[in-house]
Amino acid sequence: MSTNAILCSQWQRAIVERDPALLHLLAQCYGTTDIEDRTALIREVLDTFMVRFGDLPVRVVRCPARINLRGMHVDTHGGYLNLMTNQREVVVVSAVLPGPNSTVVNIDSQFPDICSESERWRSHPAFASNWPAFITHPDVQQHVTARRGSWNNYINGSTLRAQHEWPNEDINGIYAAVGSDIPRGASLSSSTALSLAIFMSQCAWNNRTLPAERLIGVARDIEWYAGARIGTSDQSGMLLPCANELINLAPVRQSTAAPALRRIPFPKDLAVLVIDSHTERSISGAQQLDYTRNRFAYSLALDILRQEMHKSGVALSQLEQFARLSDFAAPKLDAIGGARALYGWLARVPQSLTLTDLQTRYTLPLLEETYDRYFGPLPERERPKQFAIRGPLLFGLAESERARLFIDALLQGDHEVTGYYMTLGHDGDRLFDAMGMPWSHDVSDEAMRLLAVQETPIARVPGAYGASSRALDALVDCAIHAGALGASLTGAGIAGVVIALVEAAYAERIADGIRQYIASDAYCAIAPKAASLGADEIHESVVINRAPGPAGEILIA
Repeated sequence: MSTNAILCSQWQRAIVERDPALLHLLAQCYGTTDIEDRTALIREVLDTFMVRFGDLPVRVVRCPARINLRGMHVDTHGGYLNLMTNQREVVVVSAVLPGPNSTVVNIDSQFPDICSESERWRSHPAFASNWPAFITHPDVQQHVTARRGSWNNYINGSTLRAQHEWPNEDINGIYAAVGSDIPRGASLSSSTALSLAIFMSQCAWNNRTLPAERLIGVARDIEWYAGARIGTSDQSGMLLPCANELINLAPVRQSTAAPALRRIPFPKDLAVLVIDSHTERSISGAQQLDYTRNRFAYSLALDILRQEMHKSGVALSQLEQFARLSDFAAPKLDAIGGARALYGWLARVPQSLTLTDLQTRYTLPLLEETYDRYFGPLPERERPKQFAIRGPLLFGLAESERARLFIDALLQGDHEVTGYYMTLGHDGDRLFDAMGMPWSHDVSDEAMRLLAVQETPIARVPGAYGASSRALDALVDCAIHAGALGASLTGAGIAGVVIALVEAAYAERIADGIRQYIASDAYCAIAPKAASLGADEIHESVVINRAPGPAGEILIA
């Protein structure tokens, strides 16, 4: 038994009696204003564990949600990100369960109990392969697809990934109770928080530790098992920022090395509002295709751009310096022609291509493998055959540069520029204008020519990714109208939450204005779920972000 574990009843008593040592630890993690909310969730998970499994020695692991202030959709290809934690979180209370399988229950009765299948799958021949080969095996894909959208896949993925990390050892399972106050499908990445918390709990009971940069890759692997083709921004935002801190980084693709981080305390004169649209998406369910289409295009677009650059006369030795989105930052780009040259190369990249075009027009050795990795879990009839290329590529290049400059503006106290980058980034995702009419993204040849003639800085071009929705666009416009410095979707988009950057002195006033809109008939016509909200739920629809410490175990022994 771990020396860090104490009886479930001792944990409960420490909360009820407001044990000073526990309160001190929680204040370090959450700050003093959030302790009551946080202990309420922890206590509910402890109570569920006690009822279901008894008074066993337990460990408590928490994993916060995350927000990305700037740097949407670019993490898979080394674009810059600006990440903070969010106070809502997943809590896992666990005890050791000898043997490979785990039993997991949820405080929310809509989630069925899970008995993990580690013993079954660890003996499968593909389990001895690398993780991508295992999760793309037809047997595994069929198993996961049959449970698409279920939390079963995240539990199984977490327990299997633990065994896969230490293949020559017998990794014990866990009894676990799970609780969360992260809104589901809200782009705060509740699934990543769940995956991390279960994996970290199992590691703790097996006396195993991994550095944060390794945990980031592991959590991505778990989501890929479940069918969600995410990058590494969610995990980075949960594991790397300290309390009340913003981090800026550009993930290193296909590497376990820790990326270079810039860390700053979040300015006290600013606040971030997190606005729940009361719309949901599932990147491992029915909306997987919408989410993965542009991710797949990204996987090829940089290679296509580099090939067009070479055809235009850029030497191979120079191309080696442009392997990631972050490599196209202004200082390095200026050395080979700057923005004018970049728009010329983008004009050579087709606006869209069929799968056949991709196969015949460009040299893409990993095309088939990449296509299968992204769309393999989908039935053949649902797999897309045509892809927008130029618009998402333009967005990625611009968004990464916006995210690089975002933190500079923040450090310089130039809050108007910071807000401008946030709203402009959302325009690259926008689908509807302020009047509710379809929004047009011009990425035509003529548009590229004009941008080149004007030498427009790439950070000031929205691009065309298009991951928003009518509700998200309306909330962004509402936040700006209410006085926000800037507003944007965060995370994958499609549904979920909007974030707004505001002056701290006016945060509550702006939040109230947004709440009034969410309660209005106009918004309920866009997001019908909002019509059933009570007064308290309307109020909780807009919260001020309070960034707690990173994911980890709460140790009170």
